[in-house]
Amino acid sequence: MIVIKRDGKIVVITGWRAWVAAAVAVLITTAVLAALAFLVLGIAVSMVAFLLIVMPAIAIVVLMVWFFQPQRPA
Repeated sequence: MIVIKRDGKIVVITGWRAWVAAAVAVLITTAVLAALAFLVLGIAVSMVAFLLIVMPAIAIVVLMVWFFQPQRPA
């Protein structure tokens, strides 16, 4: 049984209509939670890829620049 108050009126949904409304609500909630989970996993994978690929590449470039810079006379 689903009870809705709208404009001061009470509407009661029972029977198969209540089951359909509940099933639709469950499906929508599941879809939203799945989308949020994929979003969070995508952000996590992007951050890990950045840390494992880009950061070492930056470190290698910095070390190469540091090793191959011209020597300053003392």
